[in-house]
Parts: sequence; structure tokens; C-alpha cells
Amino acid sequence: MQDIKDYLTTCEEQWDRKGRIAHAFATYWGAADTAYTRLVSRIFFCSMVMRAHHPGEPLHYAPVFMGGQGAGKSEALAILGGKWFSDAPFSVGKKEDAGPRLNRIWLYEIAELDMFTRAEIAALKAIISSTTYHYRERLTARRVAVPLITCFACTTSDNTFFHDSTSHRRFWPVAVQQVDLDALRRDRDMLFGEAVHMWENGALWFPTREEERHVLAPALHAADVHFEQNRHQLSGAHLRGACGQLFSPAQLVNGAD
Repeated sequence: MQDIKDYLTTCEEQWDRKGRIAHAFATYWGAADTAYTRLVSRIFFCSMVMRAHHPGEPLHYAPVFMGGQGAGKSEALAILGGKWFSDAPFSVGKKEDAGPRLNRIWLYEIAELDMFTRAEIAALKAIISSTTYHYRERLTARRVAVPLITCFACTTSDNTFFHDSTSHRRFWPVAVQQVDLDALRRDRDMLFGEAVHMWENGALWFPTREEERHVLAPALHAADVHFEQNRHQLSGAHLRGACGQLFSPAQLVNGAD
């Protein structure tokens, strides 16, 4: 995928040296500006750069952009992925069906996550963690493994998508208000230019143990509590309120500032 690498090189050369990624989810997606959203933003953007340069490198996480219809969740991902974006559906239960859909795709949207069953969520976890996809050559029918360049992001308009309290170990929710699509379109190249610079200077595309302990764990523990206490009686509206509080500074305990 030399064309993606060339694009990223151009972005880095033209980057104006202004930091945007740390607060990107707050600035463009209207999310709360917390240690949690800053961490997920860094991992998301650096993962895309890393996968472009090192196809097949393991990834284990995907952000889930939660927000109402018309919030611009899918449009935002299409802007980021550009001509290497796709949301074309495939059979989640058949991993081999995903391969052709992911060919030459840099960013893939898993839309309407709330519609997936428990079994499909488990299958999605396997797909997100894949390092290769497979296809059969037309002439020889030989099965060929190709390193995966695809990064994944999910969207949902129903914040009750967690089917159990372990779902969000791989899926990291980000509560979206309204995406500023014009600003995101304007700053897309600057964001990727900064991401290249960060990655080249050692920024990680996964959380450190300290980040897991002090940022992720408090947020995901709060989600666990909400799920376990309320899975039988909370309505979608109540859960939306809970998720709104979950990612406020007060709920992020040690991770917020």
C-alpha cells in the first residue's frame, strides 16, 4: 500500500507542528475532553499510521463512536479513510468472507454495532485482531494469506450495545455529540501528519500498563458496574445518560484531569 505511505509522508511534510490529536475527539467529535478520550484518540490515529507502514502488525482495539442519528459518525470515518475507507457489509460469522472486503481498505467502519448478536460480537473480536486475510487465486485456487492493513472503528446510535461486561475490553466507547465535519475535513491531513510524527518518535498504538491501570480500568470498570447492575431493567434512554456520565471527568477517577 505504497499510496497510503506516500500520502502519510506528504501529510508529515506539510504538518504545521500544531498538536491536535490529544484533543481530537473533543474538538471534532464533541466528546468529553478526558484522559480516556485523549488516550483512545492517540491509539486510534497511531494505529492507522502503524498499520500503513507495518501491515499485519497485531491490533486488538477499536473505538466505538456512540451518538444519535445524524451526528456525523459515519461521515467522519469516511473523511478520515478517504478513498481507502469502506463500510461494505460482509458475513461476520465467516472470517473468510471478510478478506475480499478488506482488500486495500485502510479504515473499515463496523456500523450499527448494537444490531449484532453475542456470537457476532465474538466473531468481530476475532476479525479485529486478525493480522492477515485470505483469498483464493482464480487460476490455481491456492489459498493466499495477505498481511492486513485495515484498522477498524465502530458506530452505533444505541448506547446499549454491550452484550456482556467483557465486550468493551476490545471496543472502547466514545460518546459523540455532533461531529464538526467541515473542521475534520479541513484538518485531516494535519491530523495524520501529526500522527506520523508521533509514531516516528515512539508514540504507542496500544496502552501501556500504567495507562491500562489508571485511565482505562476506571472507565471500563464503571461500564462494568452499569452493565451488571442495570442489564435487566435500564432502558436505552437511561443507559445513554449513564454513558454520558461515564466519560465525564468525575467518572474517570484517576484518569481524569
